[in-house]
Amino acid sequence: MNTVPPATLDAIIERSMPALTVGKRSCGRARNAARLFTAGVVMPSVMEKLEADGVAAFEKSFDGLYKNLEEKKSRLLERSPV
Repeated sequence: MNTVPPATLDAIIERSMPALTVGKRSCGRARNAARLFTAGVVMPSVMEKLEADGVAAFEKSFDGLYKNLEEKKSRLLERSPV
């Protein structure tokens, strides 16, 4: 099962350039983190928001799937002889 929206998956396939980046440009990360901090960006808050938004999006998707399955189950039970 894939929970990535089709448009997002298409964009990843079309535009991504996978590469091993762990450990590269570590001094750039520190500089960028300092710039974000100076600009007032609080990374723990950003991460909490991203996590909350991601969970909410997944819940919405799951609830839609569950509702769809329940509706199909009801239709099948209405048709089948017991």
